[in-house]
Amino acid sequence: NKDLQWDSVSLVIGLKPGWQFGPIISVSGIHLGAQQNGTFGSFYSISQNSVYTISTGANASNLIDLCYYYDNTGDLNTLASPGANILSTIFDFTSWPVRNEARFVQTTLTAADFDNCHNDSLIIANTFVYQSGKRKCKIIAPGQVYSFIRGDYKGLIKFTQVDGAENGDMTM
Repeated sequence: NKDLQWDSVSLVIGLKPGWQFGPIISVSGIHLGAQQNGTFGSFYSISQNSVYTISTGANASNLIDLCYYYDNTGDLNTLASPGANILSTIFDFTSWPVRNEARFVQTTLTAADFDNCHNDSLIIANTFVYQSGKRKCKIIAPGQVYSFIRGDYKGLIKFTQVDGAENGDMTM
């Protein structure tokens, strides 16, 4: 009815009786190097739980989900995917037959919230419509928590260490 006016609306979402939240796969200490880091690779495969360099990543491009780089023109410390619009002066993807794309949304979760996540409830609560997500996590810093979608994978990423430089590195 168009004559009704609401001061506020509350919505409580919960599980149906007898349902339970599901398990999660937790991976810690993923260490990636920026584009000029000679020690750590810049690319990560979720399915393989492996880090790749630009050359080894090209041979496994279908497996690469995430990449880390430093962009001193504004985005600074950035986590993206090969399918994002990354400058060819940072990474040259011309030899990559597949460039997977992920989407990200920064959450309001704290690092402590992330650390206390032991089932998929926080992942579900922070999942977003894929098209509404950004193709990059820009200006990342320790303690930030992002939600991500990459293919069938949905999850949360917490940044724990960031060394901002083209030869720097980060841990998530």
